[in-house]
Amino acid sequence: MSTHRLHVVRVVVGATAAAVIAVVVQVVVVIVVVVVVVVVVVVVVVVVVEVFVVVVEVVISGLKPKCCNLPA
Repeated sequence: MSTHRLHVVRVVVGATAAAVIAVVVQVVVVIVVVVVVVVVVVVVVVVVVEVFVVVVEVVISGLKPKCCNLPA
């Protein structure tokens, strides 16, 4: 009887450990996905801002008088 109980305890502990490991793996995967998404969004925003700055500089330089190359 005691060996049967011990086996049941082992099965329950093993199943609990497997469930805990599965939850931890899911949490880690979610964290990694969130970090990757945040990095991608930041890179896209930086690229868009850089392109916007270049476009604005080109437009401003196009509006300046052509005769005088004065520093801004």
